[in-house]
Amino acid sequence: MKIHATILLAGLAVAACNTPADTPPPEFGEAVYSNMAAHIIDPQPPESMELPPADGVRRSLMISRYQLDKVETPREPTTSTIGIDSGGL
Repeated sequence: MKIHATILLAGLAVAACNTPADTPPPEFGEAVYSNMAAHIIDPQPPESMELPPADGVRRSLMISRYQLDKVETPREPTTSTIGIDSGGL
């Protein structure tokens, strides 16, 4: 009986000194937050921030084509080939 109590106390002492293996480190998730900061726009940008120039005429033509279902079809994708010379073999 005394051996069981000694083993139990030794196990508790060892367990008290050990940190759980499933506890993530404090810097866990910083890459996620960094990526989020790079991809999410600021909902309240500073007043001095200038917007890129906008082409109103082009935008209005695009909207009218969309509303009339006359959207331009995209060009057919093309590929290029590279000729490889066999060196006369």
